[in-house]
Amino acid sequence: MSSQLTLPTGLPPQTQTTLRDFVTRAQESFGANLLSAVLFGSAAEARLRQHSDVNLILVLKSFSPEQAAQLSPALTLARAAIDLQVMFLAEAEIPAAFECFAQKFADIVRRHFVVFGPDPFAGATINREDEIRRTRQVLLNLTMRLRERFTLLSANPGLLQPAITDSIGPIRTCAAALHEIEGNSANSPKEAFAATIASLNTPEWNYLPEYFSAVREQGLPASPAPELVIAHLLALSTTLRQRLESHL
Repeated sequence: MSSQLTLPTGLPPQTQTTLRDFVTRAQESFGANLLSAVLFGSAAEARLRQHSDVNLILVLKSFSPEQAAQLSPALTLARAAIDLQVMFLAEAEIPAAFECFAQKFADIVRRHFVVFGPDPFAGATINREDEIRRTRQVLLNLTMRLRERFTLLSANPGLLQPAITDSIGPIRTCAAALHEIEGNSANSPKEAFAATIASLNTPEWNYLPEYFSAVREQGLPASPAPELVIAHLLALSTTLRQRLESHL
């Protein structure tokens, strides 16, 4: 069955091999119940970095615990090898997922790659108001979590790195949602984030796009201090949320 699989060009060899093995095993486990296998995020664009996880959706007619149990050893191996994260989504659940997780699925619709089967998101559109409200919720949740992490760890700044690293994906994705909501062409979250920062006319935040890339590729830079970065992320999250609310 592996001959039916297609992968983005440019993925690391281990990622290609692991994905082929896993999706082939998924085909064997789920049989005709498996409709599609779809990569999303940086793997779909073959832009994986050293510490990136690999995100995959298996679209099913229905979720069978018995069939899923057969796939467990393959997922365990793939998780260890390439940090494979799998979303098991029933075909009938797609409309509800679009509504409940509009911000996330707007990003998936923008950048996904079909490994096997038909494209379950072909021609899909996300309700604009759902996307605004969900993106607003993500930003508010991020703000509250950052405040708590900062208060807990500010006496030990060296422990703040995970809080910064964990914020990069959500903030970039929210920036991409805002970028598109405001009528701009769909960009990758990284590009949309840089464009959004440039549009905010707040010079003290201009370092953030390159800083985020450095964190993802090399670890936390020596400067600015983590406490200052988190202060900027808190202010930025609030600004993005307020800008989104202006479109409601």
